[in-house]
Order: sequence, then C-alpha cells, then structure tokens
Amino acid sequence: EHIGGNASDFLTTVKGLEAPMHDPRASHGYGLAYAVSPRGACHMASLNYPVEGGGMYLPEIPELADEITGMSSEGKAKLNIACQDFGMFFSNCAIFCNLGAMPLNATQAVDMVNHVTGFEYTLEELMRFGRRIWYLKRGLSNLFGARAGHDGLPKRLLTPMETGPTEGSVPDMELMLKEFYELRGFNDDGVPKREVLEELGLAELAELLYRGQ
Repeated sequence: EHIGGNASDFLTTVKGLEAPMHDPRASHGYGLAYAVSPRGACHMASLNYPVEGGGMYLPEIPELADEITGMSSEGKAKLNIACQDFGMFFSNCAIFCNLGAMPLNATQAVDMVNHVTGFEYTLEELMRFGRRIWYLKRGLSNLFGARAGHDGLPKRLLTPMETGPTEGSVPDMELMLKEFYELRGFNDDGVPKREVLEELGLAELAELLYRGQ
C-alpha cells in the first residue's frame, strides 16, 4: 500500500503471512490449507506437504490411503480435512515441525503418544481431538473478524509458471473452497455452524459466535 501501483501483485502473503517454500502450484492442497488457516500461509497448518509430496504414507486414514497427485485440485477438500485433523493432534503433542512426522505412519504416531502419556487413545479419538483444536482455532479467528473473504491466495501464487515441472499448474480455489465449506459445515460467511461446534463440545464458542441469533 505504501509503494502503490501494482506492488501488491508481487506479494505471496495470505492473511499477512508470507508463503514458505511449499508452493501451492505444485501442491494444490496446500493452497487450500493456506487459504483456510487462521494464520494464513503457514506450513504447519496441515500435513499436506509430506502427504501430497509422497514423503508420508498414512494408510490407516481412508482419505489419505490412496495415491495422491499434488498438481490436482480434485478431492483436496476431503484430503485437507484429514491432514488438518491428524496434523493438529500431532503438532500439538510437541512434535513441532510436520517434517518430523515423515518417517511415521498413523499407528506409530498414536503409539508414541500413548507410551508417553500412559493413556490408550485410539486413532479415531486423537483425530477427534485434532478436529476440536482445528475448529477452536477457526472459531477464535472468526471472533476476531475473519470471514470467507479472507480465505484465498494472492495473485502471485495463482499465476502459472511458464516452464519447469509445474508449468501451467494452478490450484482451483473455487472448487476446493466450495467443497471444504460444505464438508466442514461452514455457513456462507466462513463460520462453522452452531450445531457443528456443539457436536464437538464447543458450545461456549458457538454461543459467542452466534450471540443474539
């Protein structure tokens, strides 16, 4: 804004955070992960990079069990949700960088948590914990004003490369966001619906978001 002109065309920021090396033109799912993350273009927002890049194989999670093509937007909403739910529990168990997860499968990750904590959690339980964490973060960002209009990528990351392995590849954000909103149970403003939050035990958050409605 200070420079003016077409300077904003060169930005790689999402919600004010610069994109890291993980280019959504090579990994379309990461484009969606950046767009819907409360922090913006954060590589810790989801496990997309190791999963879409082929460095992490999680056959125990149905949405992540099949072969995945990075430069495709088809089915990436469902993939993102699984990556977010698993990644939230994983990164919030003090494994700070998702790259540290790459040698592990889901069963091994669950075993690590259980051995350290003494609990006997199942993968399904830990995925639900991760889901609650993700919705809590999203809801809090909504309380601070984040809405559907903030869920997008800058022009620079939607401009196709003219040469190289990703030549011509750009994520279909309209397709992925539409599917993601439906699967996550968002309203048109990008806010999780009241019943979705209540089912996850986040009734207090729902009350704050829908106060007076």
